[in-house]
Amino acid sequence: MKATTCPGCGVALPDLGLEVPERFEATGECRAAYDALTAYHLTREDPDFHHQIAVDCYGAQHAGERCKPIGIVFSLVGLCLLLEHSYTGRRIQLAHTQLSHERMQWPTLAPLGPITGMTVQDVLLEEAGVARDLALYDWAASVWAGWRHEHERVRDICSRLLIRD
Repeated sequence: MKATTCPGCGVALPDLGLEVPERFEATGECRAAYDALTAYHLTREDPDFHHQIAVDCYGAQHAGERCKPIGIVFSLVGLCLLLEHSYTGRRIQLAHTQLSHERMQWPTLAPLGPITGMTVQDVLLEEAGVARDLALYDWAASVWAGWRHEHERVRDICSRLLIRD
């Protein structure tokens, strides 16, 4: 079977002829993998709300010209809060809600190229439960590292608008 390669993360998956998502730099097949991870997370009783981490990972890894600046900023803020301030997915979700009330022009942040490394498919291949949760955190670290050139701008947004300690 022919493969298709995702322009956002570089994962090669069997080409099923799925429609390219309009909001992401991704193949339909990569988006379908993300949808499977979403279904997995939303069927779990998860007080930490790991789903939010997956949303931010995917959004940051598949950012591009078709994405709204606010979406990219929120994804990167979520990863920063997770990895540098130990926020849970639930707390990140609350921070996103707080940010949504800000009346400001969100900066345009752009990846330097595809954010390769770990992908949603790598997370899905792990056994459900703790192993998959740990892979989700590894994916977050991998995606955050791919945005190294924007870390200071994202940290500044967090410190000005969210972090009060």
